[in-house]
Amino acid sequence: MAKPQIRHPSRIAFGRQLCRLRKEKGILQATMAERFNVHVTVISKVETGARGCDAAFAAKADEFLDARGQLIELWNDLNQNGSSDAPAPAWFDWPEEEENATILTCYMLSVFAGLIQTPDYVTALLKTEKKIKKRLERQALLTRTDRPPPRVVLLIDELALTRPVGDREVLRGQLANLLEVAKLPNVTVQLILSSGEHAGNGSSFTIATMKDGSEIAHVESALRGFTTAEPEDIAVLRHTLIDIQRRALPEEMSLNEIRKVMNEL
Repeated sequence: MAKPQIRHPSRIAFGRQLCRLRKEKGILQATMAERFNVHVTVISKVETGARGCDAAFAAKADEFLDARGQLIELWNDLNQNGSSDAPAPAWFDWPEEEENATILTCYMLSVFAGLIQTPDYVTALLKTEKKIKKRLERQALLTRTDRPPPRVVLLIDELALTRPVGDREVLRGQLANLLEVAKLPNVTVQLILSSGEHAGNGSSFTIATMKDGSEIAHVESALRGFTTAEPEDIAVLRHTLIDIQRRALPEEMSLNEIRKVMNEL
């Protein structure tokens, strides 16, 4: 059974104001969505507090609705303390979006994605039990039976196969787990050749394609990950994927290479 969406108080407050201003102007959600170049469900979810928005969205909405700074001021007030219930997208949004996706395209630059990490591998990266537990719980979506699991494409930079995380046995166990995950009918694994410069050398990221066709991305950064649904951001990541996938080995060759590396550890 799908988890209910959590609507944080500050998201609700922002969404209600956005909805009130839109209706005062007699503008339909569909009209606003067309102007913002997003699916209409994005506007609906922001207005109901089911999802957040960033400062750029707030500024654009303020201008479009001629709100004279009301939405910008409200957004800033709700975000000034950096609380986890603020309307701006951040890492805390991502597990919810990840779980509701129909397709997940993951590019891993230096470490394996949380969805496929073993307990030992996670423990080597995260030091608190709470964070470890949450990350491992997310992996259930790969094999869920209450509804179809997402189609998952794992694009792995070949250097991640040998990057030290924990001791040799931890890495070997992670590679063995990757080979097991690759057996799932909804999972595709491909290695990305690491030689040469390409657009994917900047960071790891995942693009989630939702049931309505909209896309949301989670991008890793030096400080923390961030979530974005901005069309410009998604377009950049899509172009990056094209460059990355040009360097991808076929799946069988990828799995053979993973076995080879694992056996040599």
